[in-house]
Amino acid sequence: MPFFAIFLSTASHISSFARPTGNVSSSRFVYIESENPRAPVNETPFDIAPNFDVGSRDLGVRDVSQVSFMANFGRPLWWAMLHGSSRFDELGALGFDLLDLARRKLIGDRDPNETALPNTIAALAVVDVRLCLDHDSCRAQTRDVLDEMTRKHMRILYSMPQHREYYQSGYPSEPILAEAAAMQLDHWRNQTNRTVLIDTLLSFVQNTHLNVGDRAEVVGRALLTEAYDRAIIAEHPALSEARFSQGCLLTSFIRELLTEEAALAVLESQPDNVPDGATFGNAFKDARVRFTHFTKLDDEESLITAMLFVAFIRGMAFVASSDEAFIDVVIPVSLRDEKLGESVMTGILIQFKRWGHARTAAKVEIDAERLGFFPSTHESHPRPYCALIMQLKVHPPKGVIPGGQEKGVLGEQRAEPSTPRENAPGLVSKVKRRLESLRSTERDATHPRYHFSVYGCSNTVYKGILEEENRKYAALLSSGNTFHDHGRQTEEQLAEVWRMKPSWSAAMGSYHWVEGADIISNVLDEGDGVVISQYPGYEGENSG
Repeated sequence: MPFFAIFLSTASHISSFARPTGNVSSSRFVYIESENPRAPVNETPFDIAPNFDVGSRDLGVRDVSQVSFMANFGRPLWWAMLHGSSRFDELGALGFDLLDLARRKLIGDRDPNETALPNTIAALAVVDVRLCLDHDSCRAQTRDVLDEMTRKHMRILYSMPQHREYYQSGYPSEPILAEAAAMQLDHWRNQTNRTVLIDTLLSFVQNTHLNVGDRAEVVGRALLTEAYDRAIIAEHPALSEARFSQGCLLTSFIRELLTEEAALAVLESQPDNVPDGATFGNAFKDARVRFTHFTKLDDEESLITAMLFVAFIRGMAFVASSDEAFIDVVIPVSLRDEKLGESVMTGILIQFKRWGHARTAAKVEIDAERLGFFPSTHESHPRPYCALIMQLKVHPPKGVIPGGQEKGVLGEQRAEPSTPRENAPGLVSKVKRRLESLRSTERDATHPRYHFSVYGCSNTVYKGILEEENRKYAALLSSGNTFHDHGRQTEEQLAEVWRMKPSWSAAMGSYHWVEGADIISNVLDEGDGVVISQYPGYEGENSG
């Protein structure tokens, strides 16, 4: 009869090796050969559900959103509990029970429906499952947080080096755990705080738990996640099993991501690389997005639609692992609600920037065909795709710098966006259509591209941000600037620091001593807005 044994430790001291055989005094110790592994053993099973082959099935969106399907991915806990139950004939009830268990284990609390947050680390664990965060493990305080999440909040230990100074851990793609995290966030939004996600990020970013270079990417993924969740709730208002894993229409997602006027402009836009293309709304009228969580991709240089088929059935979006990657995030899109496969897949290709204004946006191009995103066979039919530049520029409030010129002063405590000028060319009330195409070649493309840039990070462009919440997003983005931790954060003192010119910045007044410097500074002084790229010759009502 086959059997297996599990060794569980009641204490976690990763800095100490297990004692050598000769130094063990306990009579319970059984001698083993030296080549066998000593505790801690962290190579745990993952994605090993028996008799599970996606390629042999005809799967639709409804199939992959069932708890019984999602339980096949990740740690064996999920499918073992589901299929080992004597109530297997009651899959619906078992699904709710399994998700409830996942929520309890993720937050480390017996009752996930409590109104109050159990603790800040539990909230960080939930956010981490959704957003795939990076943590600065160089700080002892950060390592303590990661230890706590590994011990109590379902974080998986990947690797432990011989020196034991740190270990590598994270939240890999587990659809059940991601659905549980989405349910928990939704509960907290309704019962505690609608901005619990961004508040959790802000709390830990201000303590530098997250890498400084990742601010725009974290904020961008947060905005995408919040928009997806709102679109799900709008399409599936009734509570149901695995609601957030059911996906939503791409058009609904756009309406929840952007303000009403900006979303309408995008939905009415046409591709910028082929003539006489269908509007976005028509081209994607049946398209669905499905991403409950983000996960890292090491193969971003060879990203193809076949990978998006895999991502879609797991309900995940890809995040580029490399800082040099051209695409930061790819969201899988199924063009039609039919049998899932590579042939119906396309994507939203996204870049995040912390700088940006209309003039810069015109120089940025995402070309999926040049990247080899689609199959190159002659049988490949045209598939529309979306290229999105999220230029999360925050316009800081005005302060006075030495020399009398006004400038923006960066700082967490004063990083509220200024009111955009009435005649700013990038205001969303005047959505800009760029009439010159971004095509790299004169030849028309095969796959229609819908290319638009959103610059700014405020309620002016993003539907999910209320006016009173602008400061939170601005603080989260600004907390990564050069002197966010300077000991004296007054405008005058920060201005004196920047006057020493540690780096040159028009926004920080580096050119205040030059006559006519307003030409340089005014380049940065544009309001938030949306720029839509169009094929030459397109005539739209908002063109100009």
